[in-house]
Amino acid sequence: MATQGGLSISTDAGTSFTNKTTSNGLGEDKKGVNYVGTDGGLSISTDSGTSFSSKTTSDGLAHNQVKNLYLY
Repeated sequence: MATQGGLSISTDAGTSFTNKTTSNGLGEDKKGVNYVGTDGGLSISTDSGTSFSSKTTSDGLAHNQVKNLYLY
């Protein structure tokens, strides 16, 4: 789940969460845009994680499963 404080991840169906930020390697480019790779495409936030838009194969991605990101 994307939050203003980072990306909250649950591995136990929402009982508990671990928060990840750019200090943990969460992708953010030089303009402060956040990128999250998922099994359903690439999610992009331009407002510090408040909201995300998603890109999929219908937008031109080679595959919907995004496991690695390279930002420069």
